[in-house]
Amino acid sequence: MTYPGYLAIRGRIGVALLFVVQMVFAGVLALPVAAADFPVAGADTFQVGPRSVTDGTSITVTVDRAYGPLADDAGHLRTELIGGSVAATSDLQVAPGDGQKPGFAVAVNQVAVPGEWQPVSGRDDIWHVAVPTTALLFPKPGDADHALTPRANSVTLSGASGALNWLRLIVPGTPPALLMAGMDFSCDPPGITNPTDTWNDWGRWLTRDGVEYAAPDRDGHVGILDQIPALDNGYAMIRQAYGPDRPGITPRITLVGYSMGGLVARAWAMQHPGIITQFITIATPNAGTDAVTNFFAVFLTRCAAGALHDLAPDCVSAFNVKDDLSGYWSRDPATLHVTSVALVPATGERTDGIVPEESALALPYAIHFTWTQDPNTRTVSLHALAPHVEQIYTQLRDWTQFATPMRDSRTQ
Repeated sequence: MTYPGYLAIRGRIGVALLFVVQMVFAGVLALPVAAADFPVAGADTFQVGPRSVTDGTSITVTVDRAYGPLADDAGHLRTELIGGSVAATSDLQVAPGDGQKPGFAVAVNQVAVPGEWQPVSGRDDIWHVAVPTTALLFPKPGDADHALTPRANSVTLSGASGALNWLRLIVPGTPPALLMAGMDFSCDPPGITNPTDTWNDWGRWLTRDGVEYAAPDRDGHVGILDQIPALDNGYAMIRQAYGPDRPGITPRITLVGYSMGGLVARAWAMQHPGIITQFITIATPNAGTDAVTNFFAVFLTRCAAGALHDLAPDCVSAFNVKDDLSGYWSRDPATLHVTSVALVPATGERTDGIVPEESALALPYAIHFTWTQDPNTRTVSLHALAPHVEQIYTQLRDWTQFATPMRDSRTQ
């Protein structure tokens, strides 16, 4: 047996053993160093108007989206989030009835706002002033059973009178992440399983970076379309916990899928246009994998027959024709929004033991990255490593900017 062949079989046996071996790993992900001009998303627009304003009028503007842990009961964000996953300044915008520059001085929660009204770029009827995000109050995140309570902010306009067509406060922040786990190789009875082991590291890293997330329960024994309800549940939890689901501020998300979960996530994305700002697949068989037809797969068929069937190259080829994200983002090239990651050993076959590199990188409209294992590190299965390599997380974060505040596209 050749050494490359040995590597491939060793990886597949490792997956069959449910990845019980504790692994020590390191590696280098070769990513381009550049800044992409991503579409703006993740911010919320809260609108008031029309109304007449007299000298000293106070207007209640509600912030009804959570952006991370709070520093106190009053509703201030933790300082390390501001300038990180939440922009240091928010934007107060007005459309005066006469279109002229407003004469109002502004205070938010009785704190005077410095700076002058400036015209919004490209508009002659909208004016804005920067509001320190530290002055704003935010709601506490809720959970799947308890929706968060919006937080009221008092905006006082003084020194002038006039008519406003509308007033709005824009808080730039990062979208929550929705994480989809892969196939369940266990022989437990079919049913909902918890993907904690898949996403425990990503959850810790996202929390550190101030990014809210949901990792829904799913049944990884079954086929791609059978798992769509899991992402429906995860997105419902995000709506409940981080912001209301109503016209104008429906939550948008970063969507991440590991292994088969990348195919499930892509099918879900096709059903939810306009929601996803970033789509990332990690070790996903985007062109299928022959591993599902070898002896290892036959052994597991009784545990995950539906999932194995859907991962065959012919099935994935038909899936790719139907679920093509190349036109998902109408305003920008899809290559700015889709990222795929492959894992390969330092030597031998270009495969993680389950998904060949060419399959993981098979989406023609994606940016492709390959993570190479450190040659001095030994592991049972590269495929199992994928969600647990911090270098992959941090370099994806820095390249795709999914943890960076993005302005709302409706304001551009």
